[in-house]
Amino acid sequence: MLAFWKTRLIVVLALASLLVIAASAGVGLLVAQGVAQSQEPSGTASVSGELLDATTSVPVKGKVFLSRLESSFVRAVSTDEHGAYQLAGLAPGVYKIDGNADGYLSEPVFANLVVRPGHQLHGLNLRLALPGSVSGSVHDPAGLPLARVSVQLVTQEEHPRAAGTVNTDENGAFHISRIWPGNYYVRAIPTSARTDAEGMALDADPVYFPQAQRIADAQSVKIAAGKETSAIDLTMKPLPTYSVTGRIIDGSTGKPVSQGALAARHNDRRQRFSASSQIAPDGSFRLQGMPAGHYEMVFSMAPGAKASRLPEFDLGDEDTSGVVFTVKPGIALRGHVVTNQPLPQGFYVSLAARGRVELPELGVS
Repeated sequence: MLAFWKTRLIVVLALASLLVIAASAGVGLLVAQGVAQSQEPSGTASVSGELLDATTSVPVKGKVFLSRLESSFVRAVSTDEHGAYQLAGLAPGVYKIDGNADGYLSEPVFANLVVRPGHQLHGLNLRLALPGSVSGSVHDPAGLPLARVSVQLVTQEEHPRAAGTVNTDENGAFHISRIWPGNYYVRAIPTSARTDAEGMALDADPVYFPQAQRIADAQSVKIAAGKETSAIDLTMKPLPTYSVTGRIIDGSTGKPVSQGALAARHNDRRQRFSASSQIAPDGSFRLQGMPAGHYEMVFSMAPGAKASRLPEFDLGDEDTSGVVFTVKPGIALRGHVVTNQPLPQGFYVSLAARGRVELPELGVS
C-alpha cells in the first residue's frame, strides 16, 4: 500500500511540474505576441509621468517604451485616458524612455536615466508634437529650375546641424516632412563634385533663405505643428558644368566596344548624382552636365548586366576629350555540383577570390 501511494505522489508531482512548464510557456507566448521583453530581475524602483502635446501641453493617449541600455530589456505600457503612465518593479540600471502616439513625433528627453534601488521617479513627462513640413524651390538668376540641389533644414544652435536633407526634383522643387516644430534656417548647397568630409561644396558657398551667403545674415523659418510652411524659394548661381568624351576599348582585342553604357558617379555624405552615356557602335561616349571634381566610372554591357568598375576620374574646369577606358572581357565557368544530398530549392553557386587568383582578370560579361 505504501508503494502505491508513493507512486501516486510521484505522478502528481510530475503533473504539477508539467503544469508549471506549460504556464511558463504560456506567459512566454503572451510576451512574444506583444512587445519583445527579455528576462530581467525585478526591483523596487518605478517611474511615472505623462505624454503631453509639446505645443498645447494637452495629455496625449499613447504608449511609453522603457529600455535598459546595458541589456536588451524592453518594456512597454499604454497610458490611461489622461496620458498618464507608470512603470514599476524596475531593477537598478540606466534606462531610456520614449513616447509614441499615432501621428506624432517624439522628443528623446530621458536618454540616460539612472535608476537606483527603491527610487520612485515621478513627473517624467514626455513631449510629443504633430510634425510640420516645409516646401519651396531653387532656381538660377534667370528663373530656371535647378535640379539635384541639396536643400537642408538647419537648427538654430551654437553648432547648427541638419534636421532634414532632400534634393530638388527636375522642377527645382523640394519638400521636407516630419519636422519637429520650431525655428530653422533653410540652405541650398550647390551641386558639386568637389566636397569636404561633410559633403559641403569646396568651390561654392551655400545659399541661406532668403538670399544670404552666411547663416548670421539668414532669416529663420518657423515650422508650425501639423502645418506646412511653403513658398521658401532660393536663387542660386549654379557651378559651371563640363563634358567628357572618349572611347571604351575591349582589352582582349584592342577594338572599340560596340554597345553598353558608361556612368560617372559622384557620391559623398550629402550629394549623390551621376551622368551617363550610351556607347555608340564605334565605342565612343559623351558625358555631359558634370561639375568639376572626382568621379567613379562604371561600365555595363547591357541593362541588368553586372557592372564593371573602371579607374576613377578627376574632371578639371574644362571640357575633356580623348579619354580612353579599357574593359576586360568576362569569362564563363561551367561545372557540376556533386553531393549525396538533394540540393535545396533556390540553390546557387557564387565565385569568390581567395588568395592568389590564376584566372584571367574578371570584367564585363
